[in-house]
Amino acid sequence: MTYSNYGFNEECLLDGAGDFKIFMRIVLPLSKPVKDVTNMVTPVFIRAAITVVTAMPIVLLYPFLQKYFVTGLTSGGVKE
Repeated sequence: MTYSNYGFNEECLLDGAGDFKIFMRIVLPLSKPVKDVTNMVTPVFIRAAITVVTAMPIVLLYPFLQKYFVTGLTSGGVKE
């Protein structure tokens, strides 16, 4: 796993902690302030609107481009 401060990771590994324990005990507590600031800046309805706006082009274009997706997927699986 990659962490922003490799010193914590190395020290925990020397103490016998695994990746999951390092993630739960070190990484998550250090990322909590970032999550709190993000929640204050972007309320739920704004995040939902951004998600819809981001997904809409994909949802609208897929039916028209479906044959190209299927062709690309099946041609990659065929050995000539």
